[in-house]
Amino acid sequence: MDNKRIEYIVDKDNSVVVAEIKNCYMDAENMLNEKFSPSVTSGFRVDNNYKRYTKFDMNRNYKAVARLHPDDEWDERRGKVVATDKLTETYHHSMNKRLALYAEAFRKIADNIDKYLAKQHN
Repeated sequence: MDNKRIEYIVDKDNSVVVAEIKNCYMDAENMLNEKFSPSVTSGFRVDNNYKRYTKFDMNRNYKAVARLHPDDEWDERRGKVVATDKLTETYHHSMNKRLALYAEAFRKIADNIDKYLAKQHN
């Protein structure tokens, strides 16, 4: 997750800091295309259809809230760190879930290719 994408809402009156990252819908596909596909082939790209929901979709936005404990003193910087940590955990859990789904799908595709090739050689 690129921390530069995080936006903060600071509400000192209610002792709350909110961290949010938006436009995450295609982040799993972007990671596959930027980090994994180039190491295998330059012509392979994963794409996702915006027009319908699939099991590979990430949420559009992720949000995390840090609330000040009544016994603590307000520290905006610390609130941002806590909110960012929570957001990072949530976001990466979602990303890892999507990547695992893609890995499972790719294994099934590879198995089907192997079966097809085995039939061709018989």
